[in-house]
Amino acid sequence: MSSRLLTLLLCALLLAGLTVTAAQATVNLESGKVGIRISDAGSVRLVVPSTSGTRQIDRINFIAALSEQAVCDYNEDHDAGDVAAVAVVPPLKADVEGLVHFTSRYANLPPNLLLRLHTYMWQDQPFAVAKYTVINDSSEMATLYLGAVAVPRINGSYGGETDRYDPATGLAYCFRGDEAAYAGLVLLSQTPYSYKALDWNVYSPADPNSDAATDSTRYHQTADPAFGPEVVAGGDGSIYSLNAGPVTLAPHDSVVVVYGIVFGASFNEMAAAAEAAQAAYSLKIAENPKTTNFESGKIGVRVSGAGSIRLLTPNTSGLWQLARVNIIAALNESAVCDYNENHNPLDGTVMLAHPTKADIEGFVHFDSRYYDEEDPASTPLPPDMSFDLHTYMWNDQPFVIGEYTVTNDMTEVLTFNIGSVTVPSVGDNYGGETVKYHADTRMAYCYREGESDFSGVLLLSHEPFSYKVLDWNDYSPDDPASDAATDSTRYHMTADAGFDADLVASGDGSIFSLNAGAFTLAPQASAKLVYGVVYAGSLDELIAAANALRAQYAALFTSVKARPGGQLPADFTLSQNWPNPFNPDTAIRFELLERAEVRLSVYNLKGQLVNTIASGLYPAGAHQASWNGRDASGRDAAAGIYIYRLEAGKQVWSKKMTLMR
Repeated sequence: MSSRLLTLLLCALLLAGLTVTAAQATVNLESGKVGIRISDAGSVRLVVPSTSGTRQIDRINFIAALSEQAVCDYNEDHDAGDVAAVAVVPPLKADVEGLVHFTSRYANLPPNLLLRLHTYMWQDQPFAVAKYTVINDSSEMATLYLGAVAVPRINGSYGGETDRYDPATGLAYCFRGDEAAYAGLVLLSQTPYSYKALDWNVYSPADPNSDAATDSTRYHQTADPAFGPEVVAGGDGSIYSLNAGPVTLAPHDSVVVVYGIVFGASFNEMAAAAEAAQAAYSLKIAENPKTTNFESGKIGVRVSGAGSIRLLTPNTSGLWQLARVNIIAALNESAVCDYNENHNPLDGTVMLAHPTKADIEGFVHFDSRYYDEEDPASTPLPPDMSFDLHTYMWNDQPFVIGEYTVTNDMTEVLTFNIGSVTVPSVGDNYGGETVKYHADTRMAYCYREGESDFSGVLLLSHEPFSYKVLDWNDYSPDDPASDAATDSTRYHMTADAGFDADLVASGDGSIFSLNAGAFTLAPQASAKLVYGVVYAGSLDELIAAANALRAQYAALFTSVKARPGGQLPADFTLSQNWPNPFNPDTAIRFELLERAEVRLSVYNLKGQLVNTIASGLYPAGAHQASWNGRDASGRDAAAGIYIYRLEAGKQVWSKKMTLMR
């Protein structure tokens, strides 16, 4: 970076009301659970419980490999840049932040790069997020293999540690025997490309007392694909890398790669820290898009920040089949929470980097508080609700599962009629489609006579209460070019019982709903509904795909399975909430092996009850509740750590979660 650019950067920080601490060779940052020490050459040291404590990873550094003779690595290349290690005060996105700019010019060896490291930490959290920006500072196009390298120093000493990659969590981590120290890296911004671990004497055979590895060794550790086996280190220790893969950069172009640095006293604690780091990155640091595309190889799905699902074939650049599928909650004829007038985007859409239940997973949180920001008189319309949508897809399967958590954000007990609404656009066109209900599969579906596009919607979590279909001109008679239906129309389409007859749509198309019935929810209480969307080229294929979808749902949501490396729970399992940290909503999953009386409550650290978010008799299987960060009176709870406690029969289990404001 030129001195002029540095001046502009510092001016921008000052204009934003920010200051930076005096530049120094290293800066110490602490969360209360872990400490990190950042050097002006871009290395990160992980120390527990603070920077005056015990080293767990001696250094973590970024690596960029151009060829076997040109690798930008810490020992031979990283040099201090124009901004030495500093703490950003006040922080921008986290409780504690650090910044350093460094270069590849220590020995003036290629490749020529500028690198920026921005770190983020949150109070009482056992992780840090490291955001690297890599800039091609040469005059030529460059294809670089990127990654992060870690040198373990478990409990302050080298040697004897095990380095391992866990594909279920995406963690590259190290531990030694039965010592209560697990430290690792997780790639947050993308799917890992490869993982490699080496005994230090294999990595640096010429001089085991220093980093004397060749660029050839470093290149292959970064550029070679696949995930290597675990390594049990000799007396001199080990080194491992978690790699992001190749990127081609034009001169002065840049790319961002983000890692989580995590610690725990056990593997499970470390894995929970990795989940929390992913959530913090997704919600606080990443610029999440307004829509995200998901593809299975058979269908494409586009999820919007307001919670709509669009079905396309054969991928997201193909033909629309369903313009939108969305959740609807009807309180009365004057208060209906529907997509067009109410659904309000919040944090954008997220594709999970490390899916745990399917091949492809997504998440979006939205609420009912939409209003026209350009109209000063505009206000959100009732009812006041919030929603989570988790989507699940599998490779080479023509369906997607959407799991909705619907929360009553009002201050009184209310009864909502809840369902899904679908707008067909068969073969990329509105109008002329036939819409039917197939009783055997309990599926609402649409097609156009003589064409080979069939799409359906199934309610998987409940028996359907009703199915309703309207010609678009009857649904929105005042303005057929848009969704101008009244809340009265939407209410009766959701709340009225019965299953409508077949409909052949006019030229403006149709709309249909598949409804779950009435749900009475206390303030801050939630209901979970699971829908499936399916596509095929004929009715017979659609029915077969619908049956496969139900089987997949049964395997995913209604059976309790051992986790990778784990065993079946004795009675039930309580999962770590997600996201964590969170603001303002989080989901809590639990699983029962048999029917039980359940109570799921939130307490503050003084042991005072904040809210009860689930209670009643629950069947065996998987369940989910959500908390929107409010107490039983509907008031926002203060930021901090809370305990959620699950009572199921005679069993009790508790976990911690962190609410951020």
